Amino acid sequence: EKTIKLEKEEGDVDVVVEYLPEKSDENNMDFEISLDTHNVDLSSFDFSKDIVLEKEGFVNIPIKSSPSGSNHHRKAEVIFKRVNPPYSLVLINLSGIQRREFQFTNIE
Repeated sequence: EKTIKLEKEEGDVDVVVEYLPEKSDENNMDFEISLDTHNVDLSSFDFSKDIVLEKEGFVNIPIKSSPSGSNHHRKAEVIFKRVNPPYSLVLINLSGIQRREFQFTNIE
């Protein structure tokens, strides 16, 4: 299984969403979410509430998140209950951008 890494920069924040197959299992999917900026304070972003998994109208919140870093550089390992692709990870209300959507269509 290959690692899948999606990246997007909007609103002065660079976001990387990486699927971690080696940490995932038949019940859970593990992702690393990295936020990087030079001039936006990221400390208010809540990895347990402001990132969701959406599939066919259903919205899942993480079952666990472990954030680290501060202010301009933050990351978290975020674990969701396993669902079959396709689905999207959506970051909500980050630096004035209502929705940042990362689509996963072909992961195991």
